[in-house]
Amino acid sequence: MRIVPRLAKGTDYEGPVLAQQIEAAAEDLLLPLLRKHGAEDRLLHALLTEVKGSTPRWRLDLQMTLPRDRIATASAEAPDPETAVAQAVRRLFRDAKRHVDLLIDRKRQRRQKQKNARAAITARLAALPADTAPASQAGITPLLERLRAVARRELAYLRAAGDLAPDWPTLDDVVDEAAVATREAWDPTRPGEKVWLALLRNLFKVLNCEVAANRVFGEAVSLDAPPPEDARDQAEAMVEEEFLEFHQPDESLTLADVLPDDIAPLADAPAEDETAAEQALLADVVKDLPQAWRRAWLLQDLEGLSVAAIAEVLETTKARAESWITEAEAFLSARIEDAGIVRQAGLRLTLRRTPG
Repeated sequence: MRIVPRLAKGTDYEGPVLAQQIEAAAEDLLLPLLRKHGAEDRLLHALLTEVKGSTPRWRLDLQMTLPRDRIATASAEAPDPETAVAQAVRRLFRDAKRHVDLLIDRKRQRRQKQKNARAAITARLAALPADTAPASQAGITPLLERLRAVARRELAYLRAAGDLAPDWPTLDDVVDEAAVATREAWDPTRPGEKVWLALLRNLFKVLNCEVAANRVFGEAVSLDAPPPEDARDQAEAMVEEEFLEFHQPDESLTLADVLPDDIAPLADAPAEDETAAEQALLADVVKDLPQAWRRAWLLQDLEGLSVAAIAEVLETTKARAESWITEAEAFLSARIEDAGIVRQAGLRLTLRRTPG
C-alpha cells in the first residue's frame, strides 16, 4: 500500500509523520486484507485538516480504489491526529472488508448459477424428441459461429453501457441458451434463413433476461418509520451494493471489440484515412444508441438483414423497425459530424470493411 499524505491549507503537521501513523494503524487489519486479495499495491490518499476553533480538532479523510474500481472512503474527526488516524483506518478497513466479502459471495453465487444453468441446458437437450434432435443439431451447427460473433458484439455493447457485469454472462452461456431454445421449437420445414432469424431472436431474448436480472430495483422506505439503529452502516452498505452492481463501464470501444476479423477494417490502414477514423469513432458511439435502435441498425449493417427480417428478429412491426434504423442513422451521422469528420456525399455509415 502506497500512502499519499496531504495537508489542508493552514494545517501544521508533517506529511511523512502522517504517512507513518497511517501505515502503523493499517498493519493489523487493513494491510493483511489487501495482501490476501492481491491489492497491496493500492494508493491510499489521505488529507489531514486542522479544524480551527476554541477546541482543537483534527479531521482525516481517506480514499482508496479497491478491486473492481470500487472507491472506498472513510473519515474521522478527533481531538488529536493519532486518534483520527486510528478511527479513519478502522472505518476504511470495515468498508474494504464488506466490499471484498460481497465480491466473494457474488462470485460464489455466479458459479452456482452457471452450474445450474449448465445442468438445465443438459436436461433440456436430453428432453428433445429423438426424431428431431439430430436434425436440429445439424441445422444450427453451421450457424453457430455467426451467432457467436453477434453475441460477442452485443455483450461488448451491453457491458460498455453498464447493462451487464464484465464477467457474467459468458459468451458460451448465451449462445448455448439461444441454441437450445431454437432446437426446442424445431420445425423441419423451416428454411435455413428462418433458422438464422430464430437463433438471433432467441439470443436477444436471452440477453434481455440477463440485463433484467442484472438491474437493482430500489425498495420503498416509509418516511414515518424510525431510522435504523446504525444508519451509517446501512447507508454504507447501500452505496456498496450500487458500486457492485453498477460497475464502471468501459469508456470506449474499438472495432476489435465488436467486429469479427473478416469484416473489420484492415489493421494496417493509415491513421490519416478518413474512412478508418470514421469507422473507429462509429464503433464507439454506437453504444450510445438506445438498445432497439442499435440492434436494428447493426442487424442491417453487419448481418445484411432486410427490414422485414429485422422486425421478425426484434418482434416488432416493419414500420417501427424501419424508424429505428432511420433514427439510429441520423443520430450516428450527427455524432460523426460533431467530431469534425467530413463524410463523402452519398455514402452511408457502415462498420463493414470498405473496398480499398
